[in-house]
Amino acid sequence: MNRSLTSLAVAGLLALTAKPASAQFIDFNDGTTNASVGAFYAGSGVTFSDATWDNAFGCCGVRSTSSAYQPQPGSPIIAVFSYAVGFASLLGEDVGNNGMVLSAYDAAIGGSLVDQASVFGSGIGVGNNQTLSVSGANIWRIEFSQATNTGSGDGMVFDDLRYERAAVVTPEPASVALLATGLVGVAGFARRRKAA
Repeated sequence: MNRSLTSLAVAGLLALTAKPASAQFIDFNDGTTNASVGAFYAGSGVTFSDATWDNAFGCCGVRSTSSAYQPQPGSPIIAVFSYAVGFASLLGEDVGNNGMVLSAYDAAIGGSLVDQASVFGSGIGVGNNQTLSVSGANIWRIEFSQATNTGSGDGMVFDDLRYERAAVVTPEPASVALLATGLVGVAGFARRRKAA
């Protein structure tokens, strides 16, 4: 029993002092044009729905599988994280009249809107590259698309996804000491109970 309590105490202390993972960056340069992105980046903590690699507009990126270069908010590209993130940013290439919107949610499916950012350009946006970012304590999914459809033929691709694991709150040293003292007390109580 004492070994179990000691293991529990050590695990608890390690969990309290765990450091967040470093920022992740995906430049979408390692896929095959016209192939679905899907779970290709699952090892980096993110999977995609309705995303296809593309090399349009002079660079690599992703476009919508179902809506080509004009995904709308009703059918966005979706990225689901395997852990909560606190920050995400994305580059939109050739942002024109239709604009770009990036939305963050607190669940892999459904959930509540955590943060949202949008930007608009002019015309069909040739050469107008814009980066949007969202932040919050508990982001599990982002959705991105054009913000609207003006019927102008404005299309775009998305690139350079950056994201960071949500910050782990590290307790003050006094809190760690208090937890350790409590765990030692529990171990002592278990030892007395076993001896009796």
